Order: sequence, then structure tokens, then C-alpha cells
Amino acid sequence: MAEDRRSIYRTNGAAAYDIYSLPEFDSNAARKVKPAQLPHEHNKAQREKSVKAKIQVTPFTVVGIAAVVLAAVMVMLGYVRLYEAKNLSGELNSKLTAVKTENVRLRAQYDNIVGYDDVALYATSHGMRQPTSNQTVYVSVPQKDVAVIETYQKQGLLSQAWDTFRDGFKSVVEYLF
Repeated sequence: MAEDRRSIYRTNGAAAYDIYSLPEFDSNAARKVKPAQLPHEHNKAQREKSVKAKIQVTPFTVVGIAAVVLAAVMVMLGYVRLYEAKNLSGELNSKLTAVKTENVRLRAQYDNIVGYDDVALYATSHGMRQPTSNQTVYVSVPQKDVAVIETYQKQGLLSQAWDTFRDGFKSVVEYLF
């Protein structure tokens, strides 16, 4: 039994052999051994099979891409709405300028045509006269004038985000349909 162990562990009494000096454990032994035959040239008819990797798309990737596309569409629709608002603002400003100049022209024409003296002469010719003191009626209001000021309720960040999302969704629906 002791001999069996010696053959496994390769010992010579109490001294052990250096197992790394044996050719089995020599790291350079593979270089020293020559092959029995030279490798033959590969047959051209036998090609190696190419391995194609399968690409799998995870649901997280799909959701991320969808979120990016949705954000891009929302930004684009925002720019479209901004462009439309600027165009509408320019059109309304030009209309306002035209209406103001027309108002100035018509007031000047009205002042030239109708004066106070002409109105008084027209009224007296049709039987009208100035009111007398007994025709004057005074109205008294027992209360003071009251103005109601609406208070602005500050919204939270979550409700502002929800309102913005809802308005954006409505604009997308209006734009598409």
C-alpha cells in the first residue's frame, strides 16, 4: 500500500522529486514535441460554418425607444404650435394696425361731418328742447362699489405636469384628427 502511494506521488524515501522538472509538467514541452504528421491543407470544399448571433430586443428597450419617439413628437408638435401662434400673432397685429388707422380716419370724417351745432339745430327743428330742472332725476346708490379679486390657487408640481400632459395629448389628438 505504501508502494502505491509512492508511485502516485513519485517520492524517493523522504525526499520528493521536483515534479515540475518532469516532461509532463514542463511548460515548454509542448514546443519540443514535434507532430507525427504535418497538418494537411484544409479542403476548400469544406468551409467552416459561420455562426450568426441572435439579437434579442428586450421590452425595456422597446419602451425606452417608444418614450424617446413620443418625446420627439411632443417637442415637434410644440414647435408647430409655437410657429402657428407666432404667425397668428403677426396677422392679428397687422389687422390691429389697420383697424386703428381706419378708426382715426373715420373719427376725423365724423368730426368734419357732424358737429355739436349741427346736432342742436337738427334737434330744435324736430321739436326737441333742453330738459328742464323738474325733468332731472338723481339716482343714489346706497352701497359702495365693490370689486371682487379672484385669488390664484397655486398648483402642485404633479398637477401642473398632469395638466401639461393632458393639454399636449389634446393638441396631438386635435392635430391628427
